Amino acid sequence: MTRRWLGPYVCLGLVGWALVWGPQLSPVARLLVCSLWLLYCLKGWSLLKLSKEAVRSFSPLGLLIYSYPWPGVDPRPFQQRQEPDIAAARWFVFGFPTMCLGILAILLLALQSEALSPGALGLAGTAALLVSIHLGYSDVLSSLVRLLGFRAARLFVHPLASRSLNEFWSRRWNGPFVEMNRLLFRPLLKGRFSPGTVVVLLFLLSGLLHEMALSFPAQAGWGGPLAYFALQGALMVGEKRWRIKQWNGLTARLWTWFWLLVPAPLLFHAPFREALVLPLYTALHSL
Repeated sequence: MTRRWLGPYVCLGLVGWALVWGPQLSPVARLLVCSLWLLYCLKGWSLLKLSKEAVRSFSPLGLLIYSYPWPGVDPRPFQQRQEPDIAAARWFVFGFPTMCLGILAILLLALQSEALSPGALGLAGTAALLVSIHLGYSDVLSSLVRLLGFRAARLFVHPLASRSLNEFWSRRWNGPFVEMNRLLFRPLLKGRFSPGTVVVLLFLLSGLLHEMALSFPAQAGWGGPLAYFALQGALMVGEKRWRIKQWNGLTARLWTWFWLLVPAPLLFHAPFREALVLPLYTALHSL
């Protein structure tokens, strides 16, 4: 087995093991298996693409940050420590209050959880978690890593400013997923399929990964995340034909956020919310 294929085989092995033994685990344990464990497999796959000499040359602190708190799979920014990027402190200035706002929303929802319907609490609770983690904590972490001297890219780049689905998914939302596709999956597809087909296939792959992260822990809701990302991929291909870049700003933003939010219940489906989100708020309410 070559180093090139060791990473994919290990990742597939973990997924297979999870599918076989998953029903015996709790929803939280299933979530951890298909988030943290799978992430570590992807990180290992990325390291296998480097030479032994390159891995040995890594900064010990950089390798520690890459291995644990950092959610991205590209190890190269952590190879050498450089001068602190003081300008990245502005990310902290934006991210810390946003994180606190998200935490406040989580606590308020927990306090009022008995007064809200399960559907409303599940959707609002998911949104509060996304604000706290994706829009807040991610900027805090990105800022601290840059201030420590590692040139890692910002994890989320003002996603609310997106004027197209292409801009949202390619440049602003979830940088670790973008770099994962670029480093690991796109090279397996490039040259075998047309560019448009590669885009759709990468979105389908994202859908399958989200099935493991959202449907697998709940053991229900299968097909929703895959349908959501299949729709996003098809619309992204369509945007080039429809020349959305020529649309005025308001129309483009309405288009973008309509297609991101209206189908979102397919992604964060009711079984996921019932298995993981609602129990979290119930536990917080009981404290």
